Amino acid sequence: MRSIAFILCLVTLVCYGQGKKEESVSINKIVANIDELSQSGGKVFSKDKLVDQKNVKEKWRVFSNNEYSRIIIQYTTDSAEHSIAYTEKYYLKNDALIYAYESEVFFETSQNMKDGTMWNGDFYFSKGKLIEHVTNGHGRSELDNWNPEKEVLEKWKSRKMELSK
Repeated sequence: MRSIAFILCLVTLVCYGQGKKEESVSINKIVANIDELSQSGGKVFSKDKLVDQKNVKEKWRVFSNNEYSRIIIQYTTDSAEHSIAYTEKYYLKNDALIYAYESEVFFETSQNMKDGTMWNGDFYFSKGKLIEHVTNGHGRSELDNWNPEKEVLEKWKSRKMELSK
């Protein structure tokens, strides 16, 4: 009897995981479609901002049509010893966040950016909830108290407010 209960639990978990995987594959197709659509238009602008007491120039690329939107934000913070290049991407369907991407490349001033240490993450959302995420490299995802859903959604909310101004 215990083995039947175990098998039922295992099948339920596998089916649930498959549903999430299918949803992230579907989101990947929408993201590719948005990238293709965005090649034909959108806005590009720069925005000066204070980050960690340093002036930073962010480059924003915004695409939006009736159904889909994409926002890409890139900037670099510099110090005498090192630089960090940041990229944030947000993809929306009907004004709802479906996918976010973040990357950080840390490199010494004597290095080229491509020789730096990279951390990145892919975050999949459905109905305002994080359904799957994948991170690579060394970064905040290694911290015990890291909450990817809360962090990404808070950052997105802040970026959305910046864009509306």
